[in-house]
Amino acid sequence: MTVISTPASVAASTAERPRLLTIKRACAELDCSRSTALRMIAAGKLRTVTLSARAVRIVAADVDALIA
Repeated sequence: MTVISTPASVAASTAERPRLLTIKRACAELDCSRSTALRMIAAGKLRTVTLSARAVRIVAADVDALIA
């Protein structure tokens, strides 16, 4: 039986990365429209991470903070 272990550096970098949500998923969790989510982004209530020219993600911790 072969055991594959994850190097500590990979595990550490994975733990430090924030969980990211698509705008669609964030809207579902917040029970709001896409335009409302975009207004929240513009107002600074939701932080975003741009992955590419067409891929934007919302930091899940911000969504959780709005729900709580």
